[in-house]
Amino acid sequence: MSPAPAPVYRFFIRPQYSLYYRRVNRLDGADEARSDYTVILVLAGRLKFSTGEKAGAMSTDQALLLGPASGSSLTAQSVELLQLNL
Repeated sequence: MSPAPAPVYRFFIRPQYSLYYRRVNRLDGADEARSDYTVILVLAGRLKFSTGEKAGAMSTDQALLLGPASGSSLTAQSVELLQLNL
């Protein structure tokens, strides 16, 4: 049995936005309310999300827009995603 690949995190930050690339075997986190918009794009895998208003799942090539002051929870197994904060 081969070892699991290490998680990959890359980021690019500018004054107007920040862009994060993540490839992880396990993602489990709850965000606090934020002051900016966030777009999450699933590149591979499946992502479950929960916000104050909705809950659901996203698969490859789907995007989620989170508005300011909205908390969210994200969970996934073996997912690759882009996160853009505006």
